[in-house]
Amino acid sequence: MLDVEDEALDSLRFFTNKLNPCSSFFYDLLQEFSNYTGNFYILGPCEEAIQTMYWDTDKTTKVFWRRILKESGARIPEQVGVWDGAVLELEDGALQHTSLLIKVTDSCMGIGDLFLEQSQHFKTRVELESIFKSKYPDKGCILMEVVRALPALGVHSLDILTARDGKWYNPNFVTSSKEGLGVLYPQVAEAVKTAIRAHKNLPYS
Repeated sequence: MLDVEDEALDSLRFFTNKLNPCSSFFYDLLQEFSNYTGNFYILGPCEEAIQTMYWDTDKTTKVFWRRILKESGARIPEQVGVWDGAVLELEDGALQHTSLLIKVTDSCMGIGDLFLEQSQHFKTRVELESIFKSKYPDKGCILMEVVRALPALGVHSLDILTARDGKWYNPNFVTSSKEGLGVLYPQVAEAVKTAIRAHKNLPYS
């Protein structure tokens, strides 16, 4: 979050597309080119990495990222099952979880997510399998445990930048709430170290 005073925000709101035709023009340019220029700034000329700007290739699905994170020592939600688009494979004890989450392997930003509560949505393997057959035909998915935030913190996310310079930050965060400033999130420093290890473990230059 940018450390700016509230009264200074007006000078940074060129991207809100509300001021005048000139600012709207530059806003449209930002929308069209920011993803490409920003990703090229981070990824460089790596063709395989650039392809992932458009879709998750077979090398950058959730299976790939979960493996990288696990090898780097990160705590990730436990995988209790795999759906290959036609057949469901469950780990021992999978049905003992009261809450489960289905995630599409080549999707992002929660697209395709489905939260399941035992007794409300399923009780048996057959009922669970019928959910996959009806909602995810021919679509690879991971079935995993649900990890919830501490009640005192509530649902939240932390924006950890492992590649940046001292003068750049995403303008979308300029008007974000400052409510979380000063809140202690335990083990954040360790999470950053883990993220850096994960980047070093990537098989790409």
